Amino acid sequence: MNKWNPFTHDRYRPLLTNLTDSPPLIIDTEANPQDILEAALQRIRASSELLRTLHCQGF
Repeated sequence: MNKWNPFTHDRYRPLLTNLTDSPPLIIDTEANPQDILEAALQRIRASSELLRTLHCQGF
Protein backbone atom coordinates (compact mmCIF):
# COMPACT_ATOMS: atom_id res chain seq x y z
CA MET A 1 0.00 0.00 0.00
CA ASN A 2 1.26 3.45 -0.88
CA LYS A 3 1.80 5.90 1.93
CA TRP A 4 0.27 9.35 1.54
CA ASN A 5 2.83 12.09 0.95
CA PRO A 6 1.43 15.60 1.58
CA PHE A 7 4.34 17.15 -0.35
CA THR A 8 3.46 15.44 -3.63
CA HIS A 9 1.57 17.95 -5.74
CA ASP A 10 0.70 15.61 -8.61
CA ARG A 11 -0.90 12.81 -6.60
CA TYR A 12 -4.47 13.98 -7.22
CA ARG A 13 -5.42 14.60 -10.83
CA PRO A 14 -8.63 16.52 -11.56
CA LEU A 15 -11.00 15.14 -14.16
CA LEU A 16 -11.39 18.06 -16.52
CA THR A 17 -14.57 18.64 -18.50
CA ASN A 18 -15.94 21.41 -20.64
CA LEU A 19 -19.37 21.12 -18.98
CA THR A 20 -18.39 22.71 -15.65
CA ASP A 21 -16.09 25.48 -14.47
CA SER A 22 -14.49 23.31 -11.77
CA PRO A 23 -13.37 19.66 -11.89
CA PRO A 24 -16.27 17.39 -10.87
CA LEU A 25 -14.00 14.52 -9.84
CA ILE A 26 -10.49 14.13 -8.45
CA ILE A 27 -8.54 10.93 -9.23
CA ASP A 28 -5.96 9.63 -6.76
CA THR A 29 -3.08 8.61 -9.06
CA GLU A 30 -1.61 6.35 -6.37
CA ALA A 31 -4.84 4.44 -5.73
CA ASN A 32 -5.24 0.80 -6.64
CA PRO A 33 -6.56 0.65 -10.24
CA GLN A 34 -9.14 -1.93 -9.16
CA ASP A 35 -10.53 0.55 -6.62
CA ILE A 36 -10.78 3.25 -9.29
CA LEU A 37 -12.59 0.81 -11.58
CA GLU A 38 -15.04 -0.19 -8.85
CA ALA A 39 -15.76 3.47 -8.08
CA ALA A 40 -16.39 4.16 -11.76
CA LEU A 41 -18.72 1.16 -12.04
CA GLN A 42 -20.62 2.32 -8.96
CA ARG A 43 -21.13 5.77 -10.50
CA ILE A 44 -22.30 4.24 -13.79
CA ARG A 45 -24.76 1.96 -11.99
CA ALA A 46 -26.11 4.86 -9.95
CA SER A 47 -26.61 7.03 -13.03
CA SER A 48 -28.27 4.13 -14.85
CA GLU A 49 -30.69 3.61 -11.96
CA LEU A 50 -31.45 7.34 -11.88
CA LEU A 51 -32.24 7.33 -15.61
CA ARG A 52 -34.46 4.27 -15.16
CA THR A 53 -36.33 5.96 -12.31
CA LEU A 54 -36.83 9.16 -14.30
CA HIS A 55 -38.05 7.16 -17.29
CA CYS A 56 -40.58 5.25 -15.16
CA GLN A 57 -41.92 8.48 -13.65
CA GLY A 58 -42.63 9.77 -17.13
CA PHE A 59 -45.43 7.20 -17.63
